Amino acid sequence: ERVLCETEKDSMLQSTISSEDDPQDPSSKTYQSTILPTSSFENVSKKAHSVKERYFTEKDVKSSSNTFLNEAAKSESQSVKDIMHNFVIVLMCPLFYITAITNVSFYFLYHMYVVIIVDFALDRSVPAQNAKDMLFAFSIADLFGRLCFGWITDKKFVSRPKFVMICMVLIGIVFFLFPFSESYWTLIASSCAYGLLLGCTMVIFPILLVDFLGIELHAVSYGCMCFMNGFASFGRPYLIGYFRDHVGSYSSMFYVLGGISSAASLLWILESLFVKKENL
Repeated sequence: ERVLCETEKDSMLQSTISSEDDPQDPSSKTYQSTILPTSSFENVSKKAHSVKERYFTEKDVKSSSNTFLNEAAKSESQSVKDIMHNFVIVLMCPLFYITAITNVSFYFLYHMYVVIIVDFALDRSVPAQNAKDMLFAFSIADLFGRLCFGWITDKKFVSRPKFVMICMVLIGIVFFLFPFSESYWTLIASSCAYGLLLGCTMVIFPILLVDFLGIELHAVSYGCMCFMNGFASFGRPYLIGYFRDHVGSYSSMFYVLGGISSAASLLWILESLFVKKENL
């Protein structure tokens, strides 16, 4: 029995030692003393790696932002140079001036008509409640002209420059006929004729700029042409005031407006000469 008890004690002691020294047992002291330094080292390594990664990330962000700012500055400088270059090309083109001068004359006549037509109708003994019909008839004809006559140039029956020249001549003739319009219906007919011709011509000017200068220069050329239109507005009040206050009638002013339209149409005779010169 004593030998058996000693044998059991030896086996229990052996199992206790093996459990304490087992590196895979989480409760063993050896496992704990071995694992703790390893986990601490891993934590320190992860922190160092994250600090290093954060440093390089911030450095890359600063570098990329500086690169982006430099490229944006270069792009802006290049765009300004391109705009100035396009501006010079537009101002050196004679066909642009023909189109722009015609456009300025065209809108000058349009604004003059809108301002004086009701007063002119009242001078022709048209009742006040019916005088506004001139502008209504003009607007309807203008809309019809814009929508329905583009096919004339699209089908190549007439070239766009010749179409503008013909319309400006006809507008001049209509203005010459206004002083002879003595009744309500003759004024309505004259207003409709002018509105129709205005609508036909108005839509052609932007297309002419594309034909002469190309789509790349359309924004610059159209902006310059609209800028020139602003100068024509300075003379309108003085002209209207002169004929209203000093002459006493708008009849003579319609002759002046018709002459302006006819003179603008004559500019398009030079268009073919400039086109031939550019093709040489």
